[in-house]
Amino acid sequence: MNKVALIPFLLEGVGGNPDLNQQDGIHPNAAGAKIVALNVWKILKDICK
Repeated sequence: MNKVALIPFLLEGVGGNPDLNQQDGIHPNAAGAKIVALNVWKILKDICK
């Protein structure tokens, strides 16, 4: 059995928010990237012990 962590929605809190995305409306800007990193860390923090 593989132990794989699932991040339900990587862009939670960022996707669809124009203040957190670059002008293309797809990629996070610096502020959005920080939120994405926190979303990932919420899942990985227990694995990285």
